[in-house]
Amino acid sequence: MEDIETREIFRISFTELNTYLTCPFRYMLLYEYGFDVPSTRDQLYGIAVHECLRRINRRLMRGEAVTDDYLQELASHALRDIEMSPDGFRAFISKLKRYLEEIRGRASEIVSAEKPFSIMKDGFMITGQTDLIIRNREGGLELVDFKSMSGSGIHARDIELQLGVYRHALDLDFDGFLAYTFEDSEWHLIEPAADIEGLLEDVAERIRREEFPPRENNLCSLCIFRSICTYINGRQEAGAGGEAEDLRRAFRDLDPHDMDGYVEAMERIMGYLRNSHDPEVRARAADYLGEAGDAVALDVLREALNDPGEGVRIAARRAIERLKKAQRALKEDYQTLICGRDLFKPKKIHTPEGQFVVCRVCGHSKFLEDGVREVVGIIGDEEYSWRQEDRLFISMWDEESKRARNADIDVLWVTDSGDMDYGWAINAVYQRLKNDVTRAKPLSEIPVILRGDPEIGEEEMDILQRFGEVRYG
Repeated sequence: MEDIETREIFRISFTELNTYLTCPFRYMLLYEYGFDVPSTRDQLYGIAVHECLRRINRRLMRGEAVTDDYLQELASHALRDIEMSPDGFRAFISKLKRYLEEIRGRASEIVSAEKPFSIMKDGFMITGQTDLIIRNREGGLELVDFKSMSGSGIHARDIELQLGVYRHALDLDFDGFLAYTFEDSEWHLIEPAADIEGLLEDVAERIRREEFPPRENNLCSLCIFRSICTYINGRQEAGAGGEAEDLRRAFRDLDPHDMDGYVEAMERIMGYLRNSHDPEVRARAADYLGEAGDAVALDVLREALNDPGEGVRIAARRAIERLKKAQRALKEDYQTLICGRDLFKPKKIHTPEGQFVVCRVCGHSKFLEDGVREVVGIIGDEEYSWRQEDRLFISMWDEESKRARNADIDVLWVTDSGDMDYGWAINAVYQRLKNDVTRAKPLSEIPVILRGDPEIGEEEMDILQRFGEVRYG
């Protein structure tokens, strides 16, 4: 009888997948060798937040009351292993109440709370669970992931990957993909990663081949496996000042004209301020952040005001003062600011140290440009974005990739553009703008101007009338 060779099914959770993509060496030690790593305070806090929100959502699903007494009892149980001051506990309760208000206002129905899923494909299986699926007030499904930090702490790649995997696994028609950040009680619109199937196949094959090289990332300085990591040890053998030299390189990489490189360099510097065991490195990182003058560093600098090292605390205070000076011109021009990186308008942050202005989405102040009094979104023009004096023009639809973009527009133009599929474009742009729940200007206040003779049907015109006034011009 002919032998039949069967290939063992490769199983991986989303957490394991994300660990491998961050650092294959860490994945090997945790999941191949089974090293036991104690949870950090941040991890315990994140678990507590997820537990509280899960229980609140399930009570709402069952139609049960969520009283103040219940929230007190719930928080006391969830935070039992975390040291927290009375003021901190009261703040935690306030954030739970804020979430309760937010979800009641946003969801007409909670469809599921922590829904498990699995993807089976050609010999491998990935498992996980979603935090929340809701039906919004317009009847559309939205997939929500909870993060225990504030919006400035979100790592875009991680959350885009996470929601991309969830979308691929659930295979449902979602109207929106959102992250809810517990610390600042804000909703964030997320564009999930694409080509998830190809990524999963690649990771599964690399793990089968036992490819576990170390990979540098912003967690290296805090990693419990530093002493046995070939990357860390190799860098330290090249010179005792490895951290200090890498920090200097990051500072030299702060070129605002290379926006992606700048963002990565800022994350490295903030990582050293948060995670370095060397107080001199932390103090130098704080100084560099002050020189950069970018308010995206405000949270980490405020944390450093409580650093055990006096030199670090002094450097952090000095850096915050430099941020305040860099902010003066921005606050004066607030009404005409827009982020040159993401094309969103700013928001104001109020802290005990003062008021700061940052992009409402990316959190940076370095990319804010002034002098823009009107932002015009265009459906029908092939240009990406361009500026004419005090007007900024943004293409809202890419006909080739069939993708809509989001931006803080003041007016929407629909122009005559040959073979464009206006039905697809107008609906996609509308959905993209509608799903941005943090937008300051509602769609009903954004007028639509039809320029030329675009071929628009009745259904598309109905969608455009959900904006402000529709007129020809």
